[in-house]
Amino acid sequence: MSGNMEKEYFFEISPKGNDARGQEIEEGIRDLGINGIDSVASSRIFYLYGELDDSRKERDIIGKELLSDPLCESYSLVPLTPSGSEIKVFFREGVLDIESVRVREALHIMGIDSIRKVRTARKYTIKGAKASDIGTCGFIAEKLLYNKVIEEVSIDAG
Repeated sequence: MSGNMEKEYFFEISPKGNDARGQEIEEGIRDLGINGIDSVASSRIFYLYGELDDSRKERDIIGKELLSDPLCESYSLVPLTPSGSEIKVFFREGVLDIESVRVREALHIMGIDSIRKVRTARKYTIKGAKASDIGTCGFIAEKLLYNKVIEEVSIDAG
């Protein structure tokens, strides 16, 4: 890629119907004594860096056949519109993200060798009166969502 900046491709994988992880986090928030949270939705995010075919077909194949289970998950090629506060959890640079390694291996098996790097994240969208409080979101993240030794968090309090 002679001097050109590589492209970033975004995939968000969300459960269809029942969001067991989101419900688990909701229960954890209640156990922390925090009221004013109506719901928590969870999803997984994949950032792929490199070059893909400009047609949407290759990205759809990756989203549908590699990153999601079409029976119980849906995928989006653009960030879903936030409907609450978003907390994203990433592995810190230098920490082995085994899921990203497996995705790169699978892409290679699929004959897609133009992706140089994969980064994953977990995203939690929190709705409710307390969801827009950055302090509350930070507390929830620290207590329930990430390990600050190996992960970092990004909070967008809506």
